Amino acid sequence: MTNTQQIERQLEMAQNVQAALFPKSRSMSNVDVAVECKPAGAVGGDLCDVFETDGGRTAFVLGDVCGKGIAAGLLMGLMYGSVHSSSWTSSTRDHEDACERLNDLLKRKTSADRFATLFWGYYEPEASTFRYINAGHMPQLLVRRHSNGKVEVLRLEKGGPVLGIVEWGNYEQGEVTIQDGDLLLMFSDGIIEPATASGEQFGEQRLLDVIRESIGRPAADVRDAILNAVRAHVGNDGPAADDQTLVVAEFQHVFDHIFALEESYARA
Repeated sequence: MTNTQQIERQLEMAQNVQAALFPKSRSMSNVDVAVECKPAGAVGGDLCDVFETDGGRTAFVLGDVCGKGIAAGLLMGLMYGSVHSSSWTSSTRDHEDACERLNDLLKRKTSADRFATLFWGYYEPEASTFRYINAGHMPQLLVRRHSNGKVEVLRLEKGGPVLGIVEWGNYEQGEVTIQDGDLLLMFSDGIIEPATASGEQFGEQRLLDVIRESIGRPAADVRDAILNAVRAHVGNDGPAADDQTLVVAEFQHVFDHIFALEESYARA
């Protein structure tokens, strides 16, 4: 086997390892989740995961490491391990502390030009509340359609600075009350920054237009509508210039859980 073949084989193995870390589209106990995780190269720098934790909570994670390729992929793996090795979904204080520790880890262990953004949060069905920290990532979106048909968009911005830059980053958890049918949209810049030949980016407004047209449909349909709109905007099916990561999550059975809690309290 030549050196070139060995390198290609190692890249393929790294690609398979990273692909195994990405979540799958599936229906969970409280949410219907549709995912797209597409690195621009063999290995990407986007971090994405959705998983259930103790106590019936659901964790959502999406991050973007500066740069591309193997170096970005290694840093992504470091962050993935940190996210899964701490009990950050236990409480607000645990979440904020975990974010501060992750910032300190990246500051100490990486060069000055290596940093990352991270949006991570968890859904508490017992309180119908989504709690999150946005560490320097672009605002993620919670979309709600009211009974009168009006669509409301909440920008999830609260948190703190980019990870790995500031010596002592202070992070504050934000929260939003969840209603049945709410959509959580998490995405990397590879979703809103693809541009036409003239340089016009897809942008957040086009993203919102697609969501308004497709809200109420299954999460997978909303995901596909967004991806199709991005491809149509760019006008070609060639390789993406940046990692493209998208999570569409529809919160379900919100009122059912509340009623179950009320019944248990009544019996107590």
